[in-house]
Amino acid sequence: MKTTKEYLKLLKKVFVYLKPYKIQFWFVMTIMLVAMILSSLQPLFFGKIIDALTFQDFSYVLKMILIIGALGLFSLFLGIIKTYLNTKMSISLENSLKIKLFNNMLNMNVQKFDSIQKGEFIEKIESDVKVFSNILTSEIYSLIIDVGTIIFIGYLLFKINIFMTLFLIALFPISLIFNNFFGKKIKNKHQEFKTERDNYLSYFQEILNGFKTIKIFTSEKKVIEKYKNILSSLYVLNLKKTIFSTIGASISTIIGIFGNLGIILLGMYFILENNLTLGNLVAFNSYSAMFSSALFKISTLNIKIHKSIISLKRVFEFLEKHETKKVFENNENIEDKTFLFKENLLIHNLYFKYNHSCNIIENLNTKIEKKKINVIAGLSGCGKTTLVSIIMGLYDNYEGTIVLGNTDYKNISIENKFNNIVFVTQESFFFNGTIKENLLIESPEVTEDEIISVCQKVNIHDYINSLPQKYDSILGYSGTEFSAGQKQKLSLARALLRKREIYIFDEITSSVDSFSEKIILHTIKELSKTKTIILISHRKTTLSIADNYIYFKNINEKKFKKEVIVRE
Repeated sequence: MKTTKEYLKLLKKVFVYLKPYKIQFWFVMTIMLVAMILSSLQPLFFGKIIDALTFQDFSYVLKMILIIGALGLFSLFLGIIKTYLNTKMSISLENSLKIKLFNNMLNMNVQKFDSIQKGEFIEKIESDVKVFSNILTSEIYSLIIDVGTIIFIGYLLFKINIFMTLFLIALFPISLIFNNFFGKKIKNKHQEFKTERDNYLSYFQEILNGFKTIKIFTSEKKVIEKYKNILSSLYVLNLKKTIFSTIGASISTIIGIFGNLGIILLGMYFILENNLTLGNLVAFNSYSAMFSSALFKISTLNIKIHKSIISLKRVFEFLEKHETKKVFENNENIEDKTFLFKENLLIHNLYFKYNHSCNIIENLNTKIEKKKINVIAGLSGCGKTTLVSIIMGLYDNYEGTIVLGNTDYKNISIENKFNNIVFVTQESFFFNGTIKENLLIESPEVTEDEIISVCQKVNIHDYINSLPQKYDSILGYSGTEFSAGQKQKLSLARALLRKREIYIFDEITSSVDSFSEKIILHTIKELSKTKTIILISHRKTTLSIADNYIYFKNINEKKFKKEVIVRE
């Protein structure tokens, strides 16, 4: 009962997504009901043919054959229309839900994103979404048609013979008991399987992302062993789920076989008693198969419900738990705070930690000065990148105070932060598109002359110009066609094209040669005349251009407390 209530509650949420397609849904439903009624009449006509043959009424037989043929062709025509419309609706539903899930994922803050297994995203957006659309475009149709079949065919069966129909119906509760028992078993195994599959997809993605590291450390054997263990666990869970499902279906089939035998025996008895014709027995036998099939589907509904609940809960939990406002939509309703980003940024008693870990930043007090080059240095792991990630707006669950101008940083919208700050990370990520497409991400208004000018400033234009397709050359997946230094230059060029008030660069010259480094640092120095620059770097050449030097120093290795030295 609890499961049914839970399922009905989830169905109410599911039906919300059906509203745009309600006319199409009911049109398809009407077609299916008409097709069901037409197919239900065929056994009755076959029975009449057999009885007519007994009396050698061949003209009547010919008439029935023509009617059956016409009904069959018409049913086929309806089936084609139904399949086309239903497939169209199913794909549209899947796509709309995938877009909603994808939108929620992209609009999550980084901390939420980091806390979720990436395999879980893939499983939800592929497998669970299919279950969702299948309920609306298959399961609900099937349920209504099955109920209609039971009512309509049941009526015809009672008209043919009441006692045989009651015997047929009596088998249903037995089948229902078994299916209810195995349905609960299958639900538990299906839940375990889904969780383990999330782990599998996440691990597989880790392998793809860390392929170079695996090769460098010759970890192939260890990785393969773990991969085999995960597959083995999936195999066992899937096998158990299949066993329970097969046993439940087999018991229902056995009940159906004995039911058919009982009906034949009862039919023979009623024929001998002259209470049933041979044609009616043939019709009853066909109808009993249709009736039993519908009853069987209803009886296995419990198993389907248990399976569906898992996928529906996973989809709705993700949509509700991680529902976020859409970034960069309706920007006209967001008050422009650009003027704030031209001011100093003050940090007072800042504390931060990832999830349940120890503090990464503890009691930090410092100042980011406007229109200056602020260089942040310190030992690895002391929180430099974490600090600039907070400034960027990627994390907002810090303790302490950050003030921009005279405004609390938490009161400034994420849209304003993203519209006024650009962050170039150590990892240079690019989409598998052209150089120009990657440079113009969120900067479509930039002219070709501006692109060339910026690329010249970071010393990458000559190389691009030497390529056959120049700025229309394909970068490859994540920029695989370019060296690490070239990708850093492209990342810097892309950032400069964004035209923001605050520029954050994390080890921006770590992979470039000394000549390119001088050009890049000169460009940054010129940029600092009108913009605020934050540089994370350990290189002496970078430190030499600092206007404001912030050094993170570990003074207590156990507590990771930070001492900040500020040199004007």
